[in-house]
Amino acid sequence: MSKLAVKVKNNTFNHEPPYLQDTNNITFIKNNIQGQNGDVPVNEEDIVIYTNYFLDKIDPKSKYNIALMIEGIEHDKKYYNYIEKNNDKFDIVLTWSKQLLDKGENYKQIMCGTTWLHDMYIRMWDKKKICSHVVSAKTQLAGHRLRHVIADNIQKDKLTVDIFGHIYNLLPFPKTKAFQKDHSARHITQGKIYALKEYMFSIVIENAKADYEFTEKLIDCFLSGTIPIYYGCPSIQKFFDIRGILQFDTEKECVDILHTLTPEMYNNMKVYAEHNYVIAQRYKIFDLCEDYILELCEHTHDNKNKNIIIYGDSHVSGFVSKTLIENGLQSRNGITAVRTPRYTCYNLNKKVLSIWNHIVEIEKKLGRKLNKQDIVFFNYGETDIRHHIGFQHEDDRNNDTNITNVITNYMELINILKKLDRFSIGICGTIPSQIYNGKGGNGRNSYKTHVERNVITEKFNNILKDECDKNNIPFIDIFNEIKNNDDGFLFVSPDGIHIHDNGNNKLFSLFDGLLSKYV
Repeated sequence: MSKLAVKVKNNTFNHEPPYLQDTNNITFIKNNIQGQNGDVPVNEEDIVIYTNYFLDKIDPKSKYNIALMIEGIEHDKKYYNYIEKNNDKFDIVLTWSKQLLDKGENYKQIMCGTTWLHDMYIRMWDKKKICSHVVSAKTQLAGHRLRHVIADNIQKDKLTVDIFGHIYNLLPFPKTKAFQKDHSARHITQGKIYALKEYMFSIVIENAKADYEFTEKLIDCFLSGTIPIYYGCPSIQKFFDIRGILQFDTEKECVDILHTLTPEMYNNMKVYAEHNYVIAQRYKIFDLCEDYILELCEHTHDNKNKNIIIYGDSHVSGFVSKTLIENGLQSRNGITAVRTPRYTCYNLNKKVLSIWNHIVEIEKKLGRKLNKQDIVFFNYGETDIRHHIGFQHEDDRNNDTNITNVITNYMELINILKKLDRFSIGICGTIPSQIYNGKGGNGRNSYKTHVERNVITEKFNNILKDECDKNNIPFIDIFNEIKNNDDGFLFVSPDGIHIHDNGNNKLFSLFDGLLSKYV
């Protein structure tokens, strides 16, 4: 299928050629030649995007007109006032302004984000220093001025905060020049990374405080494993794990936080910093949300690389073959099964970074990045049921409570990955526990027999399905399809634990049939 060609009239970031990158479905036609103002000629039937400066210069020849608001309202009030009165001149208006989005009409949500860090610097860095603060010379907006006020307080109170930029510790200058091929906001990362990589915390002050508006100032912190002391988007918890952010509204609140910072505080918050590191991968590159444009132009997605992935512990071998237990990844008729290390549902919320790194490895093996056309079905729980939940019940803890606690942690991982929004997510219910009643590979005893364990399994899957329904997550349950009414199984597990060999065809067929409901 041919790509959709979209022309971009852009005077705001035309000095940065990498801004707006082509996708699998769209080619962006831009003018990044110095001195030409970012304008492009328009022909009949063209699809045209207009950034702020061009909003009042619509070309009558174009077939579709799309407004792209790429500066905040405090920076460009003139153009926001214009679009509120003239949004009907456009087919859609792409914006992150909640003020505009709340109007409904033809406003569509995009997010800003982006990063000034090159990929080579994106990692969870080891931290040795407490806190940093980056301050430019700008004073036009409220956020600009607040940075200077905070810097003055840091110096006055002699706080353990290193200040960078402007009249303080200067960062290295850019290596490229405007309009050069590789020139982008990332070109100054050789400097900014020094203000983040060794620091546990960093003060992040957006230029303005507006709902749904956050920028590279915040994303750079997350992508270097630094916890932000944050002034900005009031609804930031909608997008990131708020437990990995220290928020403030006033100068005094910021200074009070700075007095409390310790390495112990960072270590206690580090798991949430890892959560935000993963979620922030979504915002590394400006995302135009191409679905809005494809829908407008009635252009279908390129689905030729679509993948269905079953992702879980060694029990996913039942969907393909026993060799998956040793090899880690296998594909069969368009479905790929991926075995992870020995994780339990209960500890998945602490394994977010490991799972993200594992997904990156999967993408390397597949030869492409996953996207929202792909569905990843998570398949965990048998180990929790075999080795943990039943024993906790014997310790006078209510079984329903035990199951709910495990599923709460499971869903925490799922909701973090939903915020990442890189691929579609489903859950495959836990398979029946098999007849082996000895110690598992983790050295733990199995709880009673498969009969008692599967009473727990059935309840586990019912509660898990309810949570999936509440969160609008596809759920596939093969438990009753495999287990028969006599507490036996439609096929026998050779090792008494995993379904493979003589069960593969049946299990694969069951999953494939149930899958048709979602794809």
